[in-house]
Amino acid sequence: VYKKTAFSNNGNLVFTNINLLNLKETDKVRINQTNGVAIYSTINYNKVTFGKPVVDEEFEILKKISNSTNGASWTNKWDISQNNLNTVSWFGVSIKDGHIISINLFNNNVSGVLPPEITGLKYLKILSLNNNKIEGSIPANINLLTDLQTLDLSSNLMSGTIPSVISELQNLKKFTVGSNKFGGTIPSALSD
Repeated sequence: VYKKTAFSNNGNLVFTNINLLNLKETDKVRINQTNGVAIYSTINYNKVTFGKPVVDEEFEILKKISNSTNGASWTNKWDISQNNLNTVSWFGVSIKDGHIISINLFNNNVSGVLPPEITGLKYLKILSLNNNKIEGSIPANINLLTDLQTLDLSSNLMSGTIPSVISELQNLKKFTVGSNKFGGTIPSALSD
């Protein structure tokens, strides 16, 4: 089966969207160069690898997220029985070098509450959970997600107050919490 791919600048063969390629680590792969200096050359690989497995601590956090937000009822579910994010695609999850960098569960029938352990995903850049039925409050220690660039919790059932520690997220570019049940005032620190 012909599949188009590209080489990264460090010489590693990169397959994008591995879930669409239907490959396994035990598969053999033959690469046919179709352009460039090595045109028409062929390279054979006896094993396919998909990068580092997710570190155990982060995998355990994903399990807690699924369990506390009724993962069995999601529209697109995660198989939390094994840590295999480097060999199969989990809906809405992106990894890099064995770390979770993005969770996007937009409109996925997510309910329940966010576990406080979510702030242990230190490499997380994007957390988009909009258009769901999440209750509870924003974790009080959300400021521990120091790499966070996008936090979208809009159109849920969340309540409580917006924690002022969000202003400590120096990399945050998008913060969306509309259409929830938050109370109190918007922390003045957010104006910075």
